[in-house]
Amino acid sequence: MKAVEAKYGLSETIWDVDSQDWNGASTAAIVQAVGRLGNGQIILMHDWAATTLAAIPRTAQGLAGHGLCVGKISPETGRAVAP
Repeated sequence: MKAVEAKYGLSETIWDVDSQDWNGASTAAIVQAVGRLGNGQIILMHDWAATTLAAIPRTAQGLAGHGLCVGKISPETGRAVAP
């Protein structure tokens, strides 16, 4: 995998928390998974899962309540950073 990444100038980013939305997790379970995030951590979520879309308002509220925010992935470090 590393050779292919290098060949195309790509980098691999791995998540810290899996929301399990791909596995049929409920909206409540996804919100609970987001609650396990810490500063700079990444959660795996998919935009095709209806339960994930339903979790977005509560997810945003929960992150803000813990002083966290939605961020971006740094191309230099491959880690999450605040916008």
